Amino acid sequence: MSDFLAFNIVDIGLMDRKAISMETKNKECYVLSCRLTGSAIYNTRLGALNVMAGDILYCPKGEYYSQKTKGERIVYIHLDIIGNKYNKMQHLVTANPQETIEFFEKIATIWKQKPENYKYICTAMLYELIAKTSIMLPDNSKNILAPALQYINEHFCDIDFSLDSACSKSNISRSYFNRIFKKQFSVTPVQYINKLKIERAKFLLSCDAYTHEEIANLCGFNDTKYFYTVFKSVTNTVTKKFKQHTFR
Repeated sequence: MSDFLAFNIVDIGLMDRKAISMETKNKECYVLSCRLTGSAIYNTRLGALNVMAGDILYCPKGEYYSQKTKGERIVYIHLDIIGNKYNKMQHLVTANPQETIEFFEKIATIWKQKPENYKYICTAMLYELIAKTSIMLPDNSKNILAPALQYINEHFCDIDFSLDSACSKSNISRSYFNRIFKKQFSVTPVQYINKLKIERAKFLLSCDAYTHEEIANLCGFNDTKYFYTVFKSVTNTVTKKFKQHTFR
């Protein structure tokens, strides 16, 4: 089976649960979730999982499990996954739980408020989360890509950033990296990096504190004209119109 990963976000929501004990048979969709508060104990085919606030839980379609909680607040992301179905539950204890909680709060807020291009924004955010954490990826992909992905996510805004440097972190050639990256994320490394840069640029534009030249530089572009070109190709609008829409 291919390691190809592509998904559509079906729904994102926030849910409050009181103390419950429940059993789930034949889960109806793929779910990625994070507890903002509270905790739960899951009994699964992999054994008992003690899921705390700030942890990430991936539950595949068709899964069977039981769970018990004394109360919790959850952000859930329902997914339609294409390709490798990742039929094992994954429990990720993150290095920075508060950062993870803030990420899930933000993506839930964007989905609820539905700004322009919100589905694209949430999809890009989720791809970035997968790259940072390797959640939903099979073990061999984690081992091969993890060092390069970490380097990309830490340095994509550096003016002297290069994909060759990222590939060297995983000790693989540029051509092989391009091939397995495209398999995993359904986009090329350049497309992925440009999405990261433009998401940062959109945030800086919304701050209304920087010139376009400064934003281009802060996002790793040493040519402002090229920044404009990439921004339009990713967002299907120009920086001026995006800014006008933001400050309506």
